[in-house]
Amino acid sequence: MPDFSEFPELSEDQLAVLPIETRQAYDELRAMAPEERVRFMGHVKLVNTVQRFLGSVCESRDLRSVWSMVDPDFRMVLAQQWLLDNDGMWKRVDSTEMTLRRL
Repeated sequence: MPDFSEFPELSEDQLAVLPIETRQAYDELRAMAPEERVRFMGHVKLVNTVQRFLGSVCESRDLRSVWSMVDPDFRMVLAQQWLLDNDGMWKRVDSTEMTLRRL
């Protein structure tokens, strides 16, 4: 993991070509204490993962593409809840294997 306690100094020429939002983010990060910047930057990977997951599920309605990102125990709970919520659509064919068939 990179050491974010040391922050690169950009020249005025470099800063001048940055979009305003990027410049503001740079200024905010530079103003942070080194230990606060390390803590803050440590969350970037988590936030990016959450944005990818929520974008896929909430915006694209595509849980399948991010299903592998979900904790295995939570996947089982989601699948069980889906079965309970959609109980009228299914009938149990084999109680030992819990094989379900669409009505």
